[in-house]
Amino acid sequence: MDLPSVFFTIIVLASFSFATGAKDIWCQLGNHKEFEPEKCPSNTVECFKFKCHGGQWPFTIRGCGVTSDTTAVGLPGESCFQAESKCQQLGGTGSCHSCTTFLCNLSSNNRWSLFAAVVCIAIYIPMHIFLTA
Repeated sequence: MDLPSVFFTIIVLASFSFATGAKDIWCQLGNHKEFEPEKCPSNTVECFKFKCHGGQWPFTIRGCGVTSDTTAVGLPGESCFQAESKCQQLGGTGSCHSCTTFLCNLSSNNRWSLFAAVVCIAIYIPMHIFLTA
């Protein structure tokens, strides 16, 4: 998926989410360098991004995290548990980032999160004015 398509998809999803008042969480899903936005199951509580550094095969995975049905919700790195295990088997060391906002696992770089937030706000304000007028 090329960069303009990704931004267009994000804008459409953000618009739909704000317009419908949806509370569902959207996360980037995928591995390596191929990620796409996806609506997570309704009981999902977070998104995650896991990076395995070094070892035989470094990798990055993004996805929907744990659900409210999980018995141990709230443990640090719980969403990355399986990826951490695989990373250690490959001789690598991993880092886990979990978050709870719209497409928050897009990048570990805050400027992407800031950009997504600005785009969402830029869409939300005119839609809110239009819908409440």
